Amino acid sequence: MNSEKYKLYVEIIKRCRDYTEFTNKTVSAAIGVDTRATSIYMREMESIGCVKTVGRRVIRGYLSPVYQFDDNAVTRLRNHFLTEAMSEAAMNIIASEKIPAPKIRKHPFEDGFGRSLITRIDAMLREVRCL
Repeated sequence: MNSEKYKLYVEIIKRCRDYTEFTNKTVSAAIGVDTRATSIYMREMESIGCVKTVGRRVIRGYLSPVYQFDDNAVTRLRNHFLTEAMSEAAMNIIASEKIPAPKIRKHPFEDGFGRSLITRIDAMLREVRCL
């Protein structure tokens, strides 16, 4: 999770904190984002633990989840962001500490054995085949 997503999630929590229950449509109206994008954000916030699904409501023939914020939503979000940021920093340190592998010659040919030599041999073989 990058800092822009973190700021977006905090903004969602700020603007919708007063609602006891809300749907994706409520959140999309509050922050001015498409309903599909809002549903993705809410699912991710639910996996983090910031939001709980209280029930489902039928909207336009589809069951839409009804959400409710957790009491410690911002704290959970911050902890999740910090643990992800720490793990990314640790991965960067591990990647920089890797020992470079020695270079191995990938072709068994000697220097001077290139395309020109191969085409010359091929031309000689072509002459022999034609006889």
